[in-house]
Amino acid sequence: MMKLLLLLQAVLAAVATSPLKLQPTQNQRPSTRLERLDHFQHKFTAFHVQHLTDASYEDKTEEEYLQLWKNYEEIGQKLSSSREPSPEDVVFELFTRTSSFVYERLRSTDFNGLKNSSFDSTKDTVVLIHGFLEDADLAPWMQTLKRFFLEKKEQNVIIVQWAQLADVSNYYAAARDVSFVGVELGKLLSALKRAAGLSEKRTHLIGFSLGAHVAGIAGQHFPGISRISGLDPAGPYFSRRDIDERLDHTDAKFVDVIHTNYGGLLKLHFGYEDALGHVDFYVNGGSLQPGCPPIVKEAIEMFLSGDIRDFSSCNHDRSYIYYIEAARKSLVYTTLGFQCPDYQNFTMGECLRNHTNTLGLQASPTKPGVYYLDTQDSAPYLSREVEVHIIIGTVNHTTVGELKLTNYPLDRHSETLELASLYHRYKSGEHLLGMLTVPQESSILDLPLQLRFQRNLWDILGNNKLEVEELRLTEVQYHRSYFACNLQLESRKWTTATLSRRRCPATSIFQ
Repeated sequence: MMKLLLLLQAVLAAVATSPLKLQPTQNQRPSTRLERLDHFQHKFTAFHVQHLTDASYEDKTEEEYLQLWKNYEEIGQKLSSSREPSPEDVVFELFTRTSSFVYERLRSTDFNGLKNSSFDSTKDTVVLIHGFLEDADLAPWMQTLKRFFLEKKEQNVIIVQWAQLADVSNYYAAARDVSFVGVELGKLLSALKRAAGLSEKRTHLIGFSLGAHVAGIAGQHFPGISRISGLDPAGPYFSRRDIDERLDHTDAKFVDVIHTNYGGLLKLHFGYEDALGHVDFYVNGGSLQPGCPPIVKEAIEMFLSGDIRDFSSCNHDRSYIYYIEAARKSLVYTTLGFQCPDYQNFTMGECLRNHTNTLGLQASPTKPGVYYLDTQDSAPYLSREVEVHIIIGTVNHTTVGELKLTNYPLDRHSETLELASLYHRYKSGEHLLGMLTVPQESSILDLPLQLRFQRNLWDILGNNKLEVEELRLTEVQYHRSYFACNLQLESRKWTTATLSRRRCPATSIFQ
């Protein structure tokens, strides 16, 4: 890891001192948008690399960490533009089934324009709000959701285009303007209610990153909104703000949140860690997503290209990717989250019998709480969790060793579950529990399951074989179980387990 960090430091130092880079002098104020972007990246590099490559960074106290963050935030604030936002910087675009490609611009100050618009108060209203460095007209996730909602049924889709404030080189300038955009959206919704009969009970705001906080502030200025969905709400700048400056569960009748990238901007994580809604889903733990490239690799590529937009924020973006996939599959599959004290307990399979809630549009406000779920590392991402239950057969003498289960062929990328460590001592009739994450489209009966026992070599007189009396996989949401019986495992060899719906014979006193 340190070699990668040192490489990153060397690369960034070279980029920062390159004569091809346009670096404003101390007395020269960046004038063009490109110069402001470059100036911000230079400051970002100088500060971030200093601490990213500090070997003792992880050992810093909370007080030292907060001081680092304060210093970093001050850099952003000093670089903030003095230009005040204007209502003209925020454009509200109305789309309907009859006008799904060309929008009508809505203005909160134009009563007659709102009254005579294509807005239909008898239909539901969905509002989509983008985040930092995004342009609503170019953001694929917004265009995809717009098409989904309009194809699903006749309804009003309003896209909030605030690229003039969000698509800037300084994150803190954009974060500062979130309140302004949220207030403007609140004004529009209030005006639509007066002029065209918009109903709070039929209004759903969906915001990504900074856009999630825009939705929250809009909800504060237009009370009674039915629902707000926050897709990985931004953490930097907002983590120490009061609830009237960010998204909170009081901003709508129902607030559901998906977390995919919390951890702090100093670690190049962009999401909000704490629960913000009535229902919060922490996907794959909520910080890092499987299949996303290492953060250091992304940072190197960003600075080599010279454009901050080349930082893909893969983990952050997964929030809307999961949301869209869940929406598209909602008629066929249900993506469940499981209520659990923490992610570690969830991965150990200890929460699969707890309360569940559905990720995405079908999330229920009647089951508040924090929920966890895992995904695959490539599309299609959404999965279902399967409970693994193993009953050990008769153990005649000391048997110590590791037990693993995999659900993929060994010549491909495999997901392996460790059911017992290398130092585990087995007992007759012992029960072992775990959890597998399998693709939603897969059939449990078709899973190529294999078990592997590895004896601990330090246990010289130990048994080289292990009997598994019953392997049971249970789809908790469907109350269906699948069985493999009387498996004889030999150390260091993979043994195939063929599942069936037939229960294992009750021949053992341990069943």
